[in-house]
Amino acid sequence: MLVIENCDYYRKYKKICVSSDGHSLLYISNADGLNQIYSFNLSVQKTTKITSQPQHVKDYWKSDSSGIHLFFTCDDCGNEREQLYALKKDGSVEEMIYEPESYHYISSSSMNNQIYYVSNKHQSNRFILKSLDINTKDITTLYITDEVITSLTSLSKDRLLLTIEKTNIDKILKIYNIASGEITTLHNSYGRISCLNVLSGSQVLFVGDQGGENTKIVQLNINTGDVVDIASLPNADIISYCLYKGTQTLVMETIQKGYSQLYKADMSRSTALEKLDHSQVVFQSMCFIGNDKLAAIASSPIMPPHIITLGIRLKTNSTQVDNHFISNIFDGYGYYQSFDGRGIEYSYISDDNKNKKAVIYLHGGPEHRAKREFSSLIANIADAGHSVFLPNIRGSSGYGRSFLAMDSGKQREAALKDIIYLRQHLVENLGFSEKHVSIMGHSYGGFMTLLSISHYPNLWASAIDIVGMSHISNFLRSTPKWRRPLREYKYGRLENLSQYFNNQAPLHRAENITCPLLILHGTHDARVPYQESENMYKKMAHNNPSPNFYQITNEGHFFLHRDTLKKISEISINFLTSHG
Repeated sequence: MLVIENCDYYRKYKKICVSSDGHSLLYISNADGLNQIYSFNLSVQKTTKITSQPQHVKDYWKSDSSGIHLFFTCDDCGNEREQLYALKKDGSVEEMIYEPESYHYISSSSMNNQIYYVSNKHQSNRFILKSLDINTKDITTLYITDEVITSLTSLSKDRLLLTIEKTNIDKILKIYNIASGEITTLHNSYGRISCLNVLSGSQVLFVGDQGGENTKIVQLNINTGDVVDIASLPNADIISYCLYKGTQTLVMETIQKGYSQLYKADMSRSTALEKLDHSQVVFQSMCFIGNDKLAAIASSPIMPPHIITLGIRLKTNSTQVDNHFISNIFDGYGYYQSFDGRGIEYSYISDDNKNKKAVIYLHGGPEHRAKREFSSLIANIADAGHSVFLPNIRGSSGYGRSFLAMDSGKQREAALKDIIYLRQHLVENLGFSEKHVSIMGHSYGGFMTLLSISHYPNLWASAIDIVGMSHISNFLRSTPKWRRPLREYKYGRLENLSQYFNNQAPLHRAENITCPLLILHGTHDARVPYQESENMYKKMAHNNPSPNFYQITNEGHFFLHRDTLKKISEISINFLTSHG
């Protein structure tokens, strides 16, 4: 069933959950410009905006504290330094944690009337574990470490579960004893870890690979260290799951040909996974409504995000949603062979494309993955007459640990060749004009865009760099101290590869670039410093043509304001129309 229809290109939804009383769905949306929390009453089909903060709401969770409806966090123009607030049951908002110079990682569960959180400053290696008394607002420092704690949750009144980042992809779980200060490492947890869920004081559930090839759903006994594999799929990564604790029903998600595919499992008994029949969409967030129905945020390349419900009781789910809301464009999926014979997947979105103009769009991460979900920017570019191709070049997630590591260090040359071979595939096999292939990307994708046009300058009609790095060495030197070792695991150690980074850097090859270039960067970017784009622009100031540079003053690494999303689409379409 379609719950909330959305025909607005620029409206986004994130994090859906059912309210404590089960009568409403809670979610975050930018419907009024900024991300705020909304409530949708399932009985009367009415939407209510329940926060009106001057900044974006980043996250929220339900409260079991007296008088408090929700806790939520906000950040300032995308600077990612989340501050904590309480939405009281009378509708008022109370500031709980406000340390604007610090980044915060806050437990989504409170215990003993305490909220536990970790604080860290931009250029500090120190991560400080603290507790906040909800009533008195007193803050107590519990533990200081140089280990990178980016998630924590309460196990019981005297134990916290800490997630420690060890590399750019791998994490490990540790237990902190509040009374004694003792730290216990759960060695069997090491690997990729996400979707952590506390089942009891001794059992946790998460998506992980324990250092192996593919991610699966794992149950870990934190007292004994025993691990039980709950669900896995052959040669595929499970990326998320949704659990109904009352019946131990589990619905898990993987990606097949760019779309989400859901499977159902029963944790209480060993049964085969049941593949669910549902629309061809990507599910961005899910929650249970009762024991046999899910609510989900769903989208496709040609359907803006909707909120839907779907039944999971039957193998054939009669609840389908039309994912083709934009009538004049369509999407598809394919693969091509790269230089070494490896097959590389891509998705695409296109109109009838009589003019045979193509744009290659590169995702960020580097460990992200292009999925067949909605992007206002990409849909607008396709609607304007360009076919957009989104490859998952080596280094992308979802294809196992080995593929994820294939662009590390100097192997980035192979990922660059993947891009060049996609262009060749578009021209030689799909009939696109070799004079009308452009390239663009966000973050790491922006860096790979700059790498492509500076190392292979004669192949491109134009390029768009969105918050991309222009020199890996400069980027590593300016990134937060604690983050640099994590980034070096992927990019390579600066002390070992400094000369290689200099030779490779688009900033040092700027004079080679011959195609028109558009650069977009948020001035509050906390991940890739704004100066990375500013330096590239200054270096190319005397090129012919010189680049176009737009500074987005109210945004960070990710563009969130509705007005910004519209502006970026207009700028990009005008640029590609003139130079594509």
